[in-house]
Amino acid sequence: MKEGDKRLENIRKGGFKNNPQNINRRGSSKKLTNQLKGYFLQEYHERMSNADASDLIMAVLSMTRPQIEELVKRDDVPFWIDLIANKAIRDRKKGSAHIIEILMDRVFGKPKESVTTTMLMPDPVINVEVIASDIPLASSEDQIQDV
Repeated sequence: MKEGDKRLENIRKGGFKNNPQNINRRGSSKKLTNQLKGYFLQEYHERMSNADASDLIMAVLSMTRPQIEELVKRDDVPFWIDLIANKAIRDRKKGSAHIIEILMDRVFGKPKESVTTTMLMPDPVINVEVIASDIPLASSEDQIQDV
């Protein structure tokens, strides 16, 4: 079941009031760079900057196929790198670049997208009402009188 389908099903069943087990109490998942920084702090007791985390991701992205396959075989590789390497191998077999797109988005940010909006406006309608008056119309500025 897709995530959107789960949400609809939850609403149909009465929402979180009737289904409190569906509440996400852990919050949103951490970004890859934050997970990497947390791992690095836990493992090496040093803080890692965002730039360092991006550099590590770039290093994984620049590996050759044999290097990625070797990472999968090793037991001393951090779990997150093993996950990325396994996903890269599975994606390659499928002919997909999903993991590469995700990692590139994390390192470089998503490309800017432009949206064009077109609004159709109805033709304007102008109503003109002619009012009859006893005062003659002026043909020049000199003929205008204060009323």
